[in-house]
Amino acid sequence: MKKISLLCILVCAALLFSACGVRDNVDTSDDGAVGDGTTIDRRPDATEPATTEGGKAEEPTTEGMPDETQTKDEAASDQNSENGSEAEKKTLASDTGTGLNLVLEYTVSDGDNGARRVSVDLYIEHYSLNVTSRGNTNYIRVGDETLYFSTDAISYDGAEKKLTKVASYTFTATTENHTLPIYALWNFNGVYSDKSISAIIIENNIEL
Repeated sequence: MKKISLLCILVCAALLFSACGVRDNVDTSDDGAVGDGTTIDRRPDATEPATTEGGKAEEPTTEGMPDETQTKDEAASDQNSENGSEAEKKTLASDTGTGLNLVLEYTVSDGDNGARRVSVDLYIEHYSLNVTSRGNTNYIRVGDETLYFSTDAISYDGAEKKLTKVASYTFTATTENHTLPIYALWNFNGVYSDKSISAIIIENNIEL
């Protein structure tokens, strides 16, 4: 009887041990779950969004990426510089033999339909000067186009040379010639540095 009881105990112990072994034999491979409820990102495809705590997808970031707009603007600026698209400013001046003269600054640039734009700024160059206004008999002519202008009174008693702007205009040249005549006239009709001066004139040709 004791032998039978001992045998039963051994059989039960074996069955119990076997059951425990089956319970422990679970798939322990990493399924991405972590005890705190977060998930591990192991993306085979880099285009899938990474997840953060709580399962919320991370927002894509552009940190460290080049600024495409800035790159394009810089490239355009470099190209314009290489092509010399900025018009070169040139200067013409009269010569009255005194400190009173005309100074004309101009730039030539491309216009529409093959035309050329000639932008002109005209100044009176002077030292001390007191003169009344002058009527609409002064003019600038570029090619066949003429701009008439008047001037206000000028009162300047300084000792330094000064430039007083009196006209500014953009002419359109459609000629096929490579040069164009330019002419500027201001009716001073007075005396400067003991010299009688009627009209001060600039006359020259400009390259297109």
